[in-house]
Parts: sequence; C-alpha cells; structure tokens
Amino acid sequence: MARAADGITPPADEKSDQSPYELMRRILRRKKTWEASALRAAKSREESLKIDDNNAAVDADDDAREREELLDKATREDAMIRANEAREELNRLFLRRAELEKSARQWNERMNDYEQSSLRGEKDELEKLRRDHDDEIERLEEKMRVENEMDEEERKSAAIGRKRTAKEGAEEEEERRRKRQKVMESITAKAGGSASDSDMNNMPTGFMENSNAGDGNSGKIGVGEAKVSGSVQKEEELKKILDEMSYLNKTKSQMIWLLKQVITAETKMKR
Repeated sequence: MARAADGITPPADEKSDQSPYELMRRILRRKKTWEASALRAAKSREESLKIDDNNAAVDADDDAREREELLDKATREDAMIRANEAREELNRLFLRRAELEKSARQWNERMNDYEQSSLRGEKDELEKLRRDHDDEIERLEEKMRVENEMDEEERKSAAIGRKRTAKEGAEEEEERRRKRQKVMESITAKAGGSASDSDMNNMPTGFMENSNAGDGNSGKIGVGEAKVSGSVQKEEELKKILDEMSYLNKTKSQMIWLLKQVITAETKMKR
C-alpha cells in the first residue's frame, strides 16, 4: 500500500499459497526495482532541473553579455562621438592659436618698426636741433662780435665827440661872453658908463638867447648825448644776447644728455 502511493501497485493475481520466503523475495525484488525506478526518475528530474538551470544560466549569461555588448557599443559610440568633438575642438584651438601667433608676430613687427622709426625720427630731430643750436650760437657769437666792434667804434666816436663837444662848448661859451661884452660895451657907450662882469652876469637870459638864436653849434651836444644813449642801448642788447646764449647753452646740454639717453636705450634694445 505504501508503494501504491509511489505509483507502484503490487500485482493483483498474486496467490496466497506462495511461501512466505518466496513472497518476501519477490517483494524485496520489486521494492528494489521500485526504488531503482524512483531513483532514476528523481535523478532524471534532477538532471532535467540542472539542465533547465544551466539553460537559464546560459540564457541569463547571454542576455547579460548582450546587454554588456550593447552597453559597450553605446559607450564606444558615445566615446567616439566625444573623441571626434574633442578632436574638432582641438583643431579649432590649434587654428585659433596659429591666428593669434600670426597676429602677435605682426604686432611685434609693427611695434619694432614703429620703435625704430621713432628712434630714427628722434635722433634726426635731435641732430637737427643740435645743428640749429650750433648755428644759432655761431650767429649770436658773430652778431655779438660785430656789435662789440661797433660798440667799440661808437665808444671811440663818443669819446671823440665828447672831447669835441667840450672844446666846442668852451669856444661857444667864450663866444657868448665876447658877445655879451660887446653888447654891454655898446650899452654903456650909449649910457656914458662902463660895463662890469657882474652886469653881464645879471643880464637877462632871454636877451642872450635871442642874440644867439642864429647860432648853429647848440645842436652838437644833443648828437653826443644821442651817441651815449645808443651805446647804453647796445650794452643792454649785448646783455640780452649773453643771457640768450647762456639759455641756449643750457638747452644744448639738455639736448646732448637726451641724445645720449636715446643712444643708450637703442644700444640696450639691440642687445
């Protein structure tokens, strides 16, 4: 009955007349057969389950592999896209760098040309100023020399004029005294008296000025004074010229110093 539960039923035609020993042997044989069949069935089921598990594992592995392959493929494609984008960006950066380097070279060349032209222009301008300064100094020195010679001649002429004026003034004074003497003598002769020096000195000035109105020697003293005034004016002009020469000498020193600074800077740039 227990074996009937396992799906094995004892034969119904067994006879009760069999010996107990034979019956036990048959029962044991059938039991072993049943057990072997059950064992084979269990083993078959276990193998079937293992096969199913293996197939499921293989299928799972295949699915995982496919997923990994798909993921790897997508990752590779994404990586390739990013690599291409990075390569394009790098090419753009290289082009931009080349443009910037070209622009920098052009600006450096322009700056060098400008500096060279500026230095040449400054040197030429300083050289021109130096030549103009030297020419101006020479002109002023020549002018001063000529004016010194003229002043010397004028001083000599003024000295001669002063001597001549003093002599002529004494002669004119003597002439006036003689005229006053003659006038007084004529007056006293008419009045019947004699004239003294005090009378001549007390004579109205306007009378003698009227009597000397036709005298042409009175203007010579003014000429001498004009010459003396001209000499003073020449001395003032000479002083101004000397001051101007001193200023030009200072300017020349400053220009020479500036020229040296420019030459020094140019030498350092060439190094």
